[in-house]
Amino acid sequence: MYIKRISEFENYLNTKKKMAPSTITNYMRYIEYFLSIADSVGSRIDARQLFEVSNIETYYNLKSGSIASAVLCAFAEYLLDKKEINKHELLTFKDRIIKLKKPSSRPNSMDILSSDEIEFIISDRVHYRFSNDPNRIDHEISVVGPVIWNLALAGFEQDELIKLTMKDLDDSHIPFRIRNLYRGSDELISEWITLDKITTAKLIQYLEHRSRIDSKYENLLLFNDTPLNNNSINDTFRIFKRKDNCENFKNGGVVSAQMLVRSKLIQSLTQSNGNSLIGIIKTFGLSNAQVTYAIRNYLSK
Repeated sequence: MYIKRISEFENYLNTKKKMAPSTITNYMRYIEYFLSIADSVGSRIDARQLFEVSNIETYYNLKSGSIASAVLCAFAEYLLDKKEINKHELLTFKDRIIKLKKPSSRPNSMDILSSDEIEFIISDRVHYRFSNDPNRIDHEISVVGPVIWNLALAGFEQDELIKLTMKDLDDSHIPFRIRNLYRGSDELISEWITLDKITTAKLIQYLEHRSRIDSKYENLLLFNDTPLNNNSINDTFRIFKRKDNCENFKNGGVVSAQMLVRSKLIQSLTQSNGNSLIGIIKTFGLSNAQVTYAIRNYLSK
């Protein structure tokens, strides 16, 4: 059963979640550790016993990385897909997984960008010059970076940004809209995400840049003429740590796609007094960890 679950979960991440190979590798390392804990206390037979409090707490004691809880939530979703648990149990387990997660060593506020910080990211005030040569501009990041950042604010995390293809972009719709990769087989989730005017404008500039590349790739986002990957995405975010940019952030310019998604969800709920929740659920669904986090953050205020 242990080996079978490992194999099936890996296939689930690949075929249902469509995660990048590098992400799957990380997830498998985490879930193997968790299942070994459950196996050692005899919890592996019944799926419902896997998420006992003691198993989760033991797991978190040594696996406190940023994806630790995301892996457990994904595994719970896999069990739902296998019909080993029901939807009510899924929500119960995910709530337990999130509640038991040890807080970051940094204050929670450091993991959430303020409205001013988000405004800076999408503005024309970002500096793209190389610190060791102020006469040179990092042109690739200046073109691709704003598209990545704005799409993250629209809801796309790193895996989704990597998976986007040219066919997923509807540039005949004004403003542009992009296929909602969170939908999967859930017809209650919107098929398209309509982009705002700023994101549309950044995409138009990027597409002009892309059209000058004789590319064989169908990927929507290319960096240095090759498909986007985790390293190239992180390269674009590192620009916020440069001297001319980092002073605009309370955490010194530590930014990620996940942080942008999370911050925008919380901003949306706060500014709308919670009225945007239905739209958020139609975009992400009910089982999205970022949505759960944003709702809990909003309700705690």
